[in-house]
Amino acid sequence: MTIRICKITKLLWSKNDFYMFSAYSGENFTIVYIGDDPPKPLKTVDYQVSGVMKMDRQKRKQIEITSYKKVGKIKIHKVENKFNL
Repeated sequence: MTIRICKITKLLWSKNDFYMFSAYSGENFTIVYIGDDPPKPLKTVDYQVSGVMKMDRQKRKQIEITSYKKVGKIKIHKVENKFNL
């Protein structure tokens, strides 16, 4: 089970209850969602998605999500270790 906080950037493809999204979380990957009420690509909202990480035919990362929730905007800070000698 994989849990990721990501930004869903756009809907790539949909048919009936199958949806494929482009997402970003430090790296680009795709999200597959099967079911009703899919997540909406929003510019200012991050999502916490959970599901199974797989590789698609072109060796790209893909997560088949089972659940998602909005978590708002989360700032990621780069931590630098500095030691004073």
